[in-house]
Amino acid sequence: MLLTIDVGNTHTVLGLFDGDDIVEHWRISTDARRTADELAVLLQGLMGMHPPCSATTWATASTASRSARRSPRSCTNSAR
Repeated sequence: MLLTIDVGNTHTVLGLFDGDDIVEHWRISTDARRTADELAVLLQGLMGMHPPCSATTWATASTASRSARRSPRSCTNSAR
């Protein structure tokens, strides 16, 4: 099983894959004020809805900010 997590500005989307097949997906609100403990309880609850669930691999994805996309160019310019 592979759990993928796409953290966006307003929503976080989680998908549970078994090979190439998505077996479950969830959409939750993104809240930077949530603690690690709150996220762990939320994730355990979601994963518990799909027993038996033993995700062996985890992946996260996020869109890069505009400043992050400019970083390589500014590094190249400063190296000259």
